[in-house]
Amino acid sequence: MNIETREEVGLKHSKGKLMVDELDWTFIEEMAKGMSLAKDKYPPKNWQKPIDIESLKAACQRHLLEVWKDEYTDPEDSISHLAKIANNAMIMYYQLKNNNQFKK
Repeated sequence: MNIETREEVGLKHSKGKLMVDELDWTFIEEMAKGMSLAKDKYPPKNWQKPIDIESLKAACQRHLLEVWKDEYTDPEDSISHLAKIANNAMIMYYQLKNNNQFKK
């Protein structure tokens, strides 16, 4: 008998729930590695303090330029330029959502 049709099997509906199983956890891990390395440069939770959005955009542009040149790994620390773009995007999102002075 198929397990889905057995009466003793409980159900757990996931319709409308976040699909975290659709995330690429190796990419998330690469982002975490990048954030971990940044601990040597910045104080704890620095990314949550008010940061000029333009400087974050410029960092994204620098990493995107490397990607456009088919350079996918930053030789400085072996972290993916794509993960660094994602980290900067996450920080921009946080800044726009939580530090009202950046909302337009």
